[in-house]
Amino acid sequence: MAVEPKDKLLSNLRAALADGSFVKLTLSGYRGRDRSLKNVFIRPVELRGAAQLQFTYRHATNDIAKNFSHDDALLLLDELIGADFRTADLFTTARAMQLEFREGKAARLIEGKAQHREAPVKAHDQPKQRAVSVATAPWLHALGVTAPDGKVAKGMEAKFRQINRFVELLSHLFTDARLAANRPLTLVDMGSGKGYLTFAAFDWLHRSGWPAASSRGIEAR
Repeated sequence: MAVEPKDKLLSNLRAALADGSFVKLTLSGYRGRDRSLKNVFIRPVELRGAAQLQFTYRHATNDIAKNFSHDDALLLLDELIGADFRTADLFTTARAMQLEFREGKAARLIEGKAQHREAPVKAHDQPKQRAVSVATAPWLHALGVTAPDGKVAKGMEAKFRQINRFVELLSHLFTDARLAANRPLTLVDMGSGKGYLTFAAFDWLHRSGWPAASSRGIEAR
């Protein structure tokens, strides 16, 4: 008897939670009543020695995080996937799986190779991970965002935060757009100013699977 696609994905998730290979799960394609909700990101956390799953509900203007036991999380996911969310992307250190529900068609499960070698740190309060690092982005120094000592230049802290927030939003847009990796892309920044965000987008694209991407900044001044 064939296993339903959703049951297979949840079975793989349950196994990954048991052996510690679970990395993350992303729910997208929302079609529920809350128009501000975009995605839900699920990651493993450890609270007071107990393994849990943290659900981050990404709304248009804010994020809301909720923690659930593994059993409760699996029950909730069974309700959300296919009902409120059309797409679920599961990542473990063994494989990647994408479950997609399409109008008028049977659910489709696509399996691929693992994209992560290690499971994430499960600490609840993790150190802030910047999308753009001063250590790997020399263009920050060229634009005056960082000083010669490699630290964020005085008076540029807000600009550095803006750059990172922009790249974070851009990454979510690419996730929603489901663009194929390695395809040629041209990014045009209308009103680019000094080019902070133009360079940030170009750098992120090249680090995230689009090495053939090009960018052009247009500024009337």
